[in-house]
Amino acid sequence: MVDVVYSGEQAMAVQHAMDTEHFRLIRVSLAARARIQKLAGGRCACGAVLQNEAGPKVPPQFCSAACAAQQDG
Repeated sequence: MVDVVYSGEQAMAVQHAMDTEHFRLIRVSLAARARIQKLAGGRCACGAVLQNEAGPKVPPQFCSAACAAQQDG
C-alpha cells in the first residue's frame, strides 16, 4: 500500500514510521494488559490464572474467549 502512494526513499521512510508505531502500540497494549491483570489480582472471575497468551481478541481480565463469553451472559 505504501508503494502505491510513495516511492523510493520516501516509501521506506513511511514504512519505517509505520513499523515503529506498530511496535510502540504493541508495547503500550501489553503494558495496559499487565496493569489490568495486576488490578484483577492475576486471576480471572472463573479462578484461572490470567496470561498474556490468551490472544488480542480476549479482554485482559479473562483467561480465554470462552470465559469472557460466559461472564457476559
